[in-house]
Amino acid sequence: KVLNSNITNSTHTTPGRASDGSLLPDPSSKSKMLSYADADDWIMSEGQELYSIAVKHKGFTYVKREASMNVLPSHFIYKYKRDPNGNLLSRNTRLVAGGHKQQYEVDYFDTYAATTQLESVRLMLAVAASVNAKLAKFDIETFSKPDTDIYIEQPPGHEIVPEGAPTNHKVKDYVVQLNVSLYGCKQSPRLANLDVTKFFAEIGLIPMVTDPQAFILGHFPSCFVIVLLFVDDGMCVYNNSDLFEQMLFKLRKKYTLKVTYQPKDFLSLEIEYHPTHLKLHQTGYVNQL
Repeated sequence: KVLNSNITNSTHTTPGRASDGSLLPDPSSKSKMLSYADADDWIMSEGQELYSIAVKHKGFTYVKREASMNVLPSHFIYKYKRDPNGNLLSRNTRLVAGGHKQQYEVDYFDTYAATTQLESVRLMLAVAASVNAKLAKFDIETFSKPDTDIYIEQPPGHEIVPEGAPTNHKVKDYVVQLNVSLYGCKQSPRLANLDVTKFFAEIGLIPMVTDPQAFILGHFPSCFVIVLLFVDDGMCVYNNSDLFEQMLFKLRKKYTLKVTYQPKDFLSLEIEYHPTHLKLHQTGYVNQL
């Protein structure tokens, strides 16, 4: 998953909204993004995404273009992250590979990624309400190693001739070999999920028989943490804060996490907290259709 830009002031009275108060649509392209009044904030978000991939995770190797390579296009996707009421939470930028150009058994193999069942989410929320357990959700930033060689065009607007290249070489002579699996790659969700579930096993999380993407740590109902995994995003139900924080501590040794305590939504479900019960609904989701 990507680093998020902080919400900063722009020429709009309310960030992420037009002057008439309507929600700004997600920029559909880089040129469209540059026409927005909050373009500086988007550019910052774009830079954070590249830093995370190329520097922090050493995800790029610049190599000479060869005729035998299947070089995928690359582009940025810009998305406003909002709460169910449309209020802006962050600006998310992702560098995406053009997976539609991938060739089976050339630069991808298996693609299936398991996800938790929506019925499991509802059931665990019911459990949380019945035993007065706490809720949290986390977003894991995963950069899994590709299972085959993947090449992409250099990120648009950030093309370079690598340091040490012959002086007569041009930008178009070089492509990026991925050391991490980017969004857009057909196998990316599968690799991310496999990476996370493998680490879950290492730190003692046990998959449930009824849903292999639902995990339990500890012992129900005395002292437990239940994690529902949707590729690499998790909803947590727990009744022991120390056990939960110990789990997060171990996860943070490997991953960058964004944790939300007492979340107001997960997937398309909105959660309202009341003294005696939880209320689930999809009002915001329906309103945005």
